[in-house]
Amino acid sequence: MLATMNKFLLLGRFGDSIIALPAFKYIFDQTGVRPIVVTSTRFGSIYEGCSYVDAIQIQDQTGADYAKAQKYCKEKGIEARVLRWWMADGGDWSDIPLQAGDPTLVFGKNKWAVNFQMWPNYQTSIWDRTGVPIDLMNKLPLIFDQRNREREQALIARVLKKNKKNLPVLLYNFNGHSSPFAAMPECQHVISKWRDKFFIVDIGDMVAERIYDMVGLFEVSKLLVSIDTSSLHLSAAVPNLKKIFYTKGDGWGSSMPSSVGLYANFPYPKAVKKLNSLNAFISSAYNT
Repeated sequence: MLATMNKFLLLGRFGDSIIALPAFKYIFDQTGVRPIVVTSTRFGSIYEGCSYVDAIQIQDQTGADYAKAQKYCKEKGIEARVLRWWMADGGDWSDIPLQAGDPTLVFGKNKWAVNFQMWPNYQTSIWDRTGVPIDLMNKLPLIFDQRNREREQALIARVLKKNKKNLPVLLYNFNGHSSPFAAMPECQHVISKWRDKFFIVDIGDMVAERIYDMVGLFEVSKLLVSIDTSSLHLSAAVPNLKKIFYTKGDGWGSSMPSSVGLYANFPYPKAVKKLNSLNAFISSAYNT
């Protein structure tokens, strides 16, 4: 099965690609053939950090022009499976799990029925359409084997130059394009109370030449507090980093983060009620 399923169309933002990267590595390891991924110029740079993928970047500054991407694949004779299947028109949807009475999802002009027992969220569906067994999701490592150490060190130096006391580093990210976080002010307030114990860095608007350059910063940090966005997914590349996550909870739009290094995973709706727990987990991370 894996030997023939090695061409994919995956637009979307960085987080979607990060979800699929361990599956692509597994396909390469099992078959010896690098998967081909058609992606966008806006977000395709992430594949430069991976030797096990052949990425084709098409001119698409939105990262979501599936009509253009599907036309490109047709013209080039690339039979690519669309991983964010709900965004595309036409194609092979025979693997979408269905059963009587399934709930429906509406995306733009398309309406889909989905078996939520098999695909409880978008992340599981992306993974399953790679052909790699679902039970390997969040068990396979996230690997960037073409990291640029000079860029990483430059980023670390720029971010930590004011850490004169050499405090342990706490990174946080409450900015999310697809998953805005209403409890940001309250959670920031809790984190700010630790400014004498941690060197605190907001990475929400941080600019790196390549997003995977931040792996180096994660490696020299002690704790990451992140909402359901790319930093949550990217942190899977650093098992020793302690992590506190906020996800949407149950439902199609919620991610399923790796449990490696995970201290806590709070659902968005309970974020304010769990402020004492956030403080307790930060304390535990500091004292570990």
